[in-house]
This record gives sequence, C-alpha cells and structure tokens, in this order.
Amino acid sequence: MDFSRAQAAQSYSESSDEGHEARASGNSVGEGASNSVPANPASTSIGNRGKKRAKRANTSWVWNHMSKRKDVTDAKGVNIGKRSCCNYCDKNYSPDSNYGTGNMIKHLTKHHQDKIGNEHRKDFSNFIYSKAEMRKGLARYVAAAEQPFTFGDDVRFEHFVQQKLNPVFKKVSRNTTRADTLAEFKVDKEQFINEEIAGFPRGTSVSFTSDMWSGGNNRGYMALTAHYIDSSWKLNKRIIAFRLVEYPHNSTTIFQTVYGVFTEYNLADKVFSITFDNHSANTASIDMFLDNLSPIHGGKLFHMRCVCHIINLVVQDGLKTISLELSKIKDAIHFITTSPSRQQEFDAFCASLSLKPKVFNTDIRTRWNSTYIMLKSCKNYYKAISDFVNPRYGGGFLLSIADWNLAFEFMKFLKVFYTATCACSGVRYPTSCIVLHQLFNISVFFRTYRLRENFVHPLVKMEDKFKKYFEPMPKIFVLLLCPIMCPTCVHPLLCPNMCPTCG
Repeated sequence: MDFSRAQAAQSYSESSDEGHEARASGNSVGEGASNSVPANPASTSIGNRGKKRAKRANTSWVWNHMSKRKDVTDAKGVNIGKRSCCNYCDKNYSPDSNYGTGNMIKHLTKHHQDKIGNEHRKDFSNFIYSKAEMRKGLARYVAAAEQPFTFGDDVRFEHFVQQKLNPVFKKVSRNTTRADTLAEFKVDKEQFINEEIAGFPRGTSVSFTSDMWSGGNNRGYMALTAHYIDSSWKLNKRIIAFRLVEYPHNSTTIFQTVYGVFTEYNLADKVFSITFDNHSANTASIDMFLDNLSPIHGGKLFHMRCVCHIINLVVQDGLKTISLELSKIKDAIHFITTSPSRQQEFDAFCASLSLKPKVFNTDIRTRWNSTYIMLKSCKNYYKAISDFVNPRYGGGFLLSIADWNLAFEFMKFLKVFYTATCACSGVRYPTSCIVLHQLFNISVFFRTYRLRENFVHPLVKMEDKFKKYFEPMPKIFVLLLCPIMCPTCVHPLLCPNMCPTCG
C-alpha cells in the first residue's frame, strides 16, 4: 500500500511535468499564429525587425463593456485624447495595448458585476464530466499529496465540490480510492518497464540509492531509487520500490529484497552502482551482489557510501567529546521548553527586554544537526536565557558568558557540516558533482580549528573518522573530475585557481 503511494506520487509528478511542457508548446503555437501577415497592407505596422505585423484584434470580452473613444475630456474639461471608456460610468483608461486589459477587468468585476454576469469566466461548455477520470485524478492526488485514502470520503469535501465545483460529484470511499491508486500504479509501472526501460539505448547503466528505516509501527522499510541518463541526456530519478522488509534485517534479506527489485524491473544487467549507508549488514551484502551481477571495472565502483551518513558519523564523534561543555545550554533550553508555565513566563521576560517571544529548537540525541539548530536559535537570546534560568534553576546552576562563547564557536564549526549535509542531501538536483567541493570545505575547517585549544580533542576523533572513509579515495577521481568541475582548470597539478577539487 505504501509502495503504491510512492510509485503513484512519482508518476504524478512526471505527468505534471509533461502537462506543463504541452501547455508551453501550445502557447508558442498560439503566439506564432498571431504574428501572421494580413492580406491588407494598410492594416500592418512595422515590428522591431522591420517586419510588418498585424494589429492585434480586440478579442477580449472586456470590449463588450468598454469603448475606445477619441477626444475624451476629463473632469476639468481638458481634452486627454483617445481613451478606453466604460459603457456604464465615466471611468476611462489608456488605450495603449502595452497596458493590457487587467485594470479594466478589475473595474468591471468590482463595480459592474451585475452588468457582466459570468462573462468574465472561462467557457467550459465543451467540458464533459467523467466519474472514471475523476476517480483516477483523485487517486493520483491522494498518493502525491500523501493524503489518507479517506480524503474523498469526507462529507465536508463532498459538500465543497458539489457547492463550488460540480453539483453531480459524489464522495468516493476509502476502499475505492485505495483500489484506484493501486490500479494507477500498475498502469504506470507497466508503462515504465515496457516502454522506458525497454527503450534504453544499448549500454545504458543505472545507479541506485537505497535507504532503510523503522516506521512508527516498529516495522522495517526500504526505498530504492533508480538514477539514469536517457537518450536526451536528461538525468532521471525514479523511486521504483518502497518495500516492507521482513526480519531479520541481515545481509541476506537485504540482498534478496534489492535483487528482487532488479529482476522485477529487468534491470539486473544494467546496474552500475548502489549507494548504501554504513550499516554493517549493507556492507556485508555487497559480495552477494558482486557474485550475481557483472558491474563494470570489476565492481570497484559498485559500492558507494552515503556521504551524508559519513558526515553524520564524523560529527557524532566530535559531539561525544564536547557534550559536557554544551550540557549547560541543553539543560537551560530543556528547562524553558518542557514547562508551559515557564515558557509563558520566559515570553513575558523577553517582552520586558523588547525581544520577540521565542520557542527554541531542542537538542535530539540521534540528530547531530539538532545541536547546530538549537545553538543557532539561541544566538540573539543568550543573555536573556542566562538571566532567566540562572536564578530559577537551583542547585548552583550558572550559565556564564564563557559557556556561550564556546558554544557559539562550536556552532560556527558545525555550520560547514550542516551546509554540506543540506547540499548533498538535495533531491531536486544532481549532488555527485558537488561532493568534492563540500569535502574540501570540511578539510579546510579541520585545518583552521586544529590548533585551537577547545577543539584539539574533538578534532582528533573527527579527523580520524573523516580520513577513514575519504583518504582512500582514488586519485583518478580528482584527475578526471577536476577539469569538469573547475572551468579554468587545464590540469589538476597546474590549476590556476587552486579550486576545491584540485586543492
């Protein structure tokens, strides 16, 4: 069921893109048709390039209620020349076509609605309502917008559509919407396999990314995304699987689940690489894939590790060593946010200091970036937090300016990791081409903070983890990627800008 939602959402997005392209194409045709040269030379004007162009006809419905008049006089009796005048009052506008009809439409709909009726609305006389098409559209919307299957079964939604959109609409039950969603997914899946994959040019390779997690029901799920370049050199990304993974979540189960998707979509002979996180079971499954697939270069490029996951591991090692120094700030934020009465009291305290009330982001142990976000949210409130918490916390608690200075210094250090994670976890653009730049920025920060007294100990573990994964990076990556990523680079060893890739 969840699998079908992911597939329907993907196909819905793609079909929307195709619709936009079709509409754009239609607009260009219409514009081209309007530039045709009329038979009567007297009705032409000279265009920007010396070509004769037809005068635009007044085709808008506005001209049923507006008239172009010459020698119009204003309220003071001054002749203001040619104007477009309202047929029902003294309001007039410039007749220059560059201004369009927008202001006249606003005037008519606001002041003369009784005269124009529904004329300003589009003509839907050729529209034919189809219950079957409505159900298909509803199923795709529910999947793409991640709405519950009961969305179309709500009596309030039915009333809204009947009163404002279509009086013959009847609500759709959740079981019907569920069945329609599955049916639409099957149609798109068959089309993807039989048309797109079957039409891949010879030698086309597909890279995959996989992610596993446990849901709120304590069940394991896996998503598998295919990345490939089509014959038009367009990068495509398709979520082709969203599966429930049975326990145990060991290497054999992971291999069987992923390989089953490969064979289901006829992609087993087109696999270039697969990106996993660093879970030991994922790493152990790689040998099984290499035994059953034939990746290029002997599989040396087959297993890719998730850069964002590695960055997370690097930062977690650093946070373990500095957690004691940050504990006071975490306790202070926890003291304020966990009690509604204290939060309300703190808001009043902020108001007395001419500060806007603030709800701070809290630190979550399993998410390193929550520490950065928490510190960032405190940036302009650190003095207010100290003045509010110190006399109320008790037990000799004292949050000093030195604690804040250290925390904000560490926040600046964490920013480079936060920026790299956000950039490399994007889903609307290619990320492989920016990885080396982000890793270079991180290495520069290591070099900058390495000798600072408060960072010596945490940086030792962080750099060791960083080097463990990225130091063995083949030199060939830099030699090949540098000329692509740095436009001025002729050779990595001679790069005039010392670009991040070369540096």
